[in-house]
Amino acid sequence: MKQFIFGIIALSAAVFTACNPTTEKQSGLSALYTHYQELTSALANDHSREAARAAEAILSVLPEIQEPDIPSRIREDAQQIAAHAGNMDLQRRHLVSLSEDIYSTVKRFGTDQPLYKIYCSMYNGDQGAYWISHSKEISNPFHGADMLRCGEIQEELTSAN
Repeated sequence: MKQFIFGIIALSAAVFTACNPTTEKQSGLSALYTHYQELTSALANDHSREAARAAEAILSVLPEIQEPDIPSRIREDAQQIAAHAGNMDLQRRHLVSLSEDIYSTVKRFGTDQPLYKIYCSMYNGDQGAYWISHSKEISNPFHGADMLRCGEIQEELTSAN
């Protein structure tokens, strides 16, 4: 009888998790953050085609999130980054607004792991820009190998933000 009750509890938990839109949204957001990290890593390593593939992966997870508060510019920037493999300057320009939208998404919905807002004051003629990283180690996607370690952590983002 105990096994039957535990089986029912486990089955109920599995059904609740599978049918829970919040869990699906969090899973989609986690995948979004992961693919964004792949994108920034590719640009930090000056790999434009890998950045385009990561942008395509971002596009593939957006329908899973089904949240009207996700900025539509995420889709637009990811499309531009994906469409312009071989043009890192353009990809990096779109990374600026993509990063702003990822930041606002993390602030709105939280994250299941610490993320860091990192600022590079020298990008775009010293206008500066920031990106979101899963690591405290600076790997600058705006300058790549030329200035890989340029940047400073401005904020730690956690689920409590």
